[in-house]
Amino acid sequence: MKHLDFMTPATSALLFRGTGVLLLSMHWLLSAQNETGMVFILFLTVMGLLRWHFSFPVWTIALDVIVVITASMFWPDAWYGIAIPVFEGLRLGTLYSLLLVPMAMIMMNQMSTSLLSVLFLSILYGAGLFCWERQLEKARKEADRERRERYALEALQTDLLSANVMVSRMAELKERQRISQSLHDHVGHELTAADLAFQAFEHLWQHGDAQAESLFRQARERLSNSVLQLRETVHNTEPIHAFGIQNLESICHRLPGNLATFHAFGDSGAIEAFQWHILEQCLKEGLTNVIKHAEATNVVVTLDISPHIVRLSIQDDGVGNNHASSDGSGLRNLRMRAKFAGGSLSTNTTKGFQLICVLPLKKEMTQ
Repeated sequence: MKHLDFMTPATSALLFRGTGVLLLSMHWLLSAQNETGMVFILFLTVMGLLRWHFSFPVWTIALDVIVVITASMFWPDAWYGIAIPVFEGLRLGTLYSLLLVPMAMIMMNQMSTSLLSVLFLSILYGAGLFCWERQLEKARKEADRERRERYALEALQTDLLSANVMVSRMAELKERQRISQSLHDHVGHELTAADLAFQAFEHLWQHGDAQAESLFRQARERLSNSVLQLRETVHNTEPIHAFGIQNLESICHRLPGNLATFHAFGDSGAIEAFQWHILEQCLKEGLTNVIKHAEATNVVVTLDISPHIVRLSIQDDGVGNNHASSDGSGLRNLRMRAKFAGGSLSTNTTKGFQLICVLPLKKEMTQ
């Protein structure tokens, strides 16, 4: 049996049908009680139950009207039953199915005050349910649209994270290839040349040749060059997290007037390359807004790294209200990028202006 919920249009329609049939039955009991009236009431009851369980075609409403008109020829009070098909037609928004009603009422001179009052109530109730159902349908479509957008956003976020992981791996492979090529082309070449020079030195030294000393110096120079090349290669492979912190600090130091101070706390080894890029863009945008809008004398930049999140805060002591109206495309784009990365971007204008970017670290994102 269909579940009853008295806060839905369907059960409200059932309540109207039931009330209409009940009132018509009471009127029949107090009147002539002829067989036509009983059959007519049973017909309305069956149709009401069927419409509660099933969706009927629109033309069945016109059939109900014809049944009412036919029954009124044998039981005049059957005209009060016209309220039910009128209600059904208005609830479904199919006014054309009710064209017979005014024509039949005029032709059969059924224009009593009580009948018109019943019709007015059915029109009012049917129109109200029609608007209610349309609002619910609109809300359902809006919820479906938001759900689809949320799924699309989650899929885009997953694709973005996968792409970032792939880019990080490709960058790592490229760096390995660069190191291998550097060792082969420079360090390996110098070591090979030094080895050959030492072999030649050994041969000449055994025969007392005067060129042995010159070859020995060449071999030492080759070894020195190899050490320098190796040191340069190691220096160029400095971890990306150290470069990220240094880059943020460098951006702060480039702010005119040395207004910005930079503080970093925690282990930055878990921060991904794409997250460093987002943090750098947030820092640049925040400092740009400070120059344009804040009228600040001091800016404090804090990078706080916990086991699960990294939090970048740009706090100035300027005029916060000027920032409040400057949430332009830059901040909107950064907010969207932070959201795609599973984080957030927020602002606070309580004291000066504060821009806060929070990103989840890899351990947190995989949970």
